[in-house]
Amino acid sequence: MWVARDKSGRLWLYDGYKPNRYKEGWRSQLASCREIDQSLFPSLRWEDEPIEANITPLNYLNTLSKDIHEECINKGFYEDHHEIGTRLMLVVSELSEALEADRKNRHATQHIIYGLNENFERDFSLRVKDTFEDEIADAIIRLLDIVGYLKIDIDNHIALKRRYNSLRPYKHNKNY
Repeated sequence: MWVARDKSGRLWLYDGYKPNRYKEGWRSQLASCREIDQSLFPSLRWEDEPIEANITPLNYLNTLSKDIHEECINKGFYEDHHEIGTRLMLVVSELSEALEADRKNRHATQHIIYGLNENFERDFSLRVKDTFEDEIADAIIRLLDIVGYLKIDIDNHIALKRRYNSLRPYKHNKNY
């Protein structure tokens, strides 16, 4: 993994190949990237080359769920009360949209995703919006919003479930 700070001071984590400097940020054609806490790597500046780092995110999904829930509150999604059933069905609706996107072969390729920099909103709307990957992201965001709302320790529950599943038989004794 590589860590680099862009010209605006935001910190980015790249999985895969070392990113290259590009105008006001960094780009790596064969790596996924995500923004990370700006307070990490305080000595890393825009002028510096990216640094290689071994990072294991602790409580990543818990932190992400809190952040997503706060964003949903700020965007007004909690002004009207909706029970958990409605919120879960909104997750299902996003998965239905993902199915339709796949049926129409609407996919965002890695090339498209990493080319989004200069005019992000326009390019996202034209190249990523309503694709299979976009709808899957919507479903995960809605699930993590619920997790944040209910204050579920999702990192721990996933670890527990994975451990339990490792003890189960092949296909959990089911056909599929």
